[in-house]
Amino acid sequence: MLNLVGMASFDFIVSGGSHYLLEVNPRPGASLDVLDEEDGYLFSAHVAAWSGVYFSSCARPARPARAAAILHADRGAIMLGDTPWPEWSADRGAPGSFVPKGAPLATAFAAAPTADAAEALARARLAELEDLIYEHAKS
Repeated sequence: MLNLVGMASFDFIVSGGSHYLLEVNPRPGASLDVLDEEDGYLFSAHVAAWSGVYFSSCARPARPARAAAILHADRGAIMLGDTPWPEWSADRGAPGSFVPKGAPLATAFAAAPTADAAEALARARLAELEDLIYEHAKS
C-alpha cells in the first residue's frame, strides 16, 4: 500500500513488451495542464485531499476535449525576440533568451469537441506558433 493522498504521477518505461515502474511522484504530473479544467477543479481537489477535506465530486457539465503539444526549435537555434504570444500558449521564454536547436520553445494548448479535433488544432497551433516565434526572432 502506497498511502498516497491526492494526485500522483507514475513514470513507466516499456521494454520488450514489459512495463517497468520507474518512480512514483506524490504530486500531479505535467499532464494536469491538459486534464484540469479552467477553474482548477482537479488541483483544488488535490489540495483539499492534502488538507484532509472531503471534496465533493458533484456533477459537472461535460467539457471539450483538450490537447497540448510542445514546440521545439527544430528550425535551428534562436534568440527570442519580443513575440506577441497567443493566449493559448505557455512555457514562453523572455525576449533575449537563447534557445538551442531542438530545445523546447513553448507549449500550445487546444480545446475542441473531440479528441481528434483537439489534437489537430494543437498541431495547427504549433505551426502558427513556430512561424510567429521565428518571425519575431532577434538577428
